[in-house]
Amino acid sequence: MSGSINIGANNADDAFYRYKMPKLQSRVEGRGNGVKTNVVNMVEIAKALGRPPTYTTKYFGCELGAQSKFSKESGQSIVNGAHDSRTLSEVLEGFIKKFVQCYSCGNPETVIEVDKRDFITLTCKACGHVSEVDPRHKLNTFIIKNPPKNKTSKKKAVDKMRRQDREREELGEQLDAERKKKDKKDKKSKKKRKDKGEAGDSPMKAADETEEVTEKLSDMCFTPEQKLTISLREMLDEKAPSKEIAKYALTGESVDGLELRMKVLVEAVFSKCSKGLAEYTAKKCKYFKAAAKDEEKQLALLCGLEHFLGSKKEYTKETPLVLKALYDADAAEEEAVLKWHKTATCAAGLGVSDATAATVRKHAEPFINWLETAESDEESDEEESD
Repeated sequence: MSGSINIGANNADDAFYRYKMPKLQSRVEGRGNGVKTNVVNMVEIAKALGRPPTYTTKYFGCELGAQSKFSKESGQSIVNGAHDSRTLSEVLEGFIKKFVQCYSCGNPETVIEVDKRDFITLTCKACGHVSEVDPRHKLNTFIIKNPPKNKTSKKKAVDKMRRQDREREELGEQLDAERKKKDKKDKKSKKKRKDKGEAGDSPMKAADETEEVTEKLSDMCFTPEQKLTISLREMLDEKAPSKEIAKYALTGESVDGLELRMKVLVEAVFSKCSKGLAEYTAKKCKYFKAAAKDEEKQLALLCGLEHFLGSKKEYTKETPLVLKALYDADAAEEEAVLKWHKTATCAAGLGVSDATAATVRKHAEPFINWLETAESDEESDEEESD
């Protein structure tokens, strides 16, 4: 793509990043009160982002406080006033972060939809995460009145992922059956050879029998983390027992790292939350309690929670109430919470930046102060009793 750049400022220096878009080109036209800026290649940019050019044009108007209009006939994107390409590119980056990239993994390949509650959601084709766009943004009203015409609905996309997951499980069961059949056959052959004193056969034939099934399994392009996410969400939808969900979160799929497993569990449990996170946490604490049985697991759970709260700005202010809900449910005991709060880099392995970690901990301080005050009061009471 001639004159192309990576989608998302965070990926600007990645030479191998495969998601590209044209570099924004603009032209200032007219004079005086009639001056306006024409985004020459808005149609190509919007196509690369998978969004209608009306959305991007309207976003420029909202952010720059100017009237904007997109003409479907001519393909012209006009914003009143004189604006240089650098300013417009910075504004476009804001649109990409809010209305294109997945809030969980940052992938720009998402499906935007308006649900029955008039909430705007982004369904990620890579990890399956469903992000809810901040309903306070001015562009939301325009999108709700002009909903996207997606070829595939969010329900169909989720159904497709679940179907693929079931296919993987069926293939896995088939592979297990083939191996059990082979083991049984080998045992019989070994016994027969022992009885007759015959030499053993080559194992190559048995390996060939399962090669085709193994290749089918390897063709499934989901990463272990994505597989675990999809499976947990399906188990939650089917209302599986909390112990089963916790066990699968800790042992299912080949996911490396306890913190990463807890991150996936937190995101899966909170994926259906639409309003108050603290109240929702109190209702869903049984899953976290079942998974976090000791201090190590509780620390990992808090790291996963930190990642979630840091990536969901609308929930960050609820941090102390969420921690209190976990504490009350014995999913995060005092020692684990205090240790997490003192270790600023606790969730660094999950990609949480120093700034985000500091923000989450600052919001957590009311609960931390309450814990420390309660501890001091208990010590004073013990001294008085002595």
